[in-house]
Amino acid sequence: MTNSTYTLPFDEYGQGPCALLVHAFPFDRRMWRHVARPLAQHRRVVCPDLRGFGHSSSMPSPRSVDEHADDLARTLDALSVDRASLVGLSMGGYIALAFAERHPSRVAQLALVDSRAGADSDAQKSGRKQSMAIVSSQGVTALYAGLEPRLFAPDPLPIATDMMRAIAVAQGREGVLSALAAMRDRPDRTDTWLSLTIPTLCVVGRHDVITPVAELEELAARAHSGRCVVIENAGHLPCAEAPEALVAALDAFLFAR
Repeated sequence: MTNSTYTLPFDEYGQGPCALLVHAFPFDRRMWRHVARPLAQHRRVVCPDLRGFGHSSSMPSPRSVDEHADDLARTLDALSVDRASLVGLSMGGYIALAFAERHPSRVAQLALVDSRAGADSDAQKSGRKQSMAIVSSQGVTALYAGLEPRLFAPDPLPIATDMMRAIAVAQGREGVLSALAAMRDRPDRTDTWLSLTIPTLCVVGRHDVITPVAELEELAARAHSGRCVVIENAGHLPCAEAPEALVAALDAFLFAR
């Protein structure tokens, strides 16, 4: 059990072993709309809104990924789930790895999708600061306008970009600002990743410029029990760009439990 105060709102599909899908920044659980139901054909899939996003936007926003991880544990408590497989995309991966460090007995498998184990570099921390200034002065829409070109593969389908844009610009300033601070200040958890003895998976879009293929391949190669799947025709958001390929990669991994 966790001492966290908050239980997160969530969507739930299917029955069986639980897979918890943790969304990316600056989105909410709706980003999984083309992934969750197909995955739920063989398992129970839970997609929460992290505090500060989506239906959790009215809750006080955490200032650390550790707090987000404890919120996930509290939510699993409410669902009477002792152990789950975690899938985290980008920021969701940072939180999933923090969960694995803080609640190791509750993780059956861990998949990092277009994410990393390391902390922000000085340049990345500077970028977070600039992003916070944009949000404070111009709003979330302005932030996303600058971020969007780096999220997708060349010539993305409008249906993918339109979906993710609509989710992003609906987020509130407080949640976005708090998440930027949490990502900036998160610790390096490479040692946590290397110490895991559970099955692990890295998934990355071929055209991801934020977490490049080589970085995820190296992370998988260094894991105790890991592999890397590269999704063609996708950048940082395969959940929107290539959901069928992402479902196939996750389904095969989760079946291996």
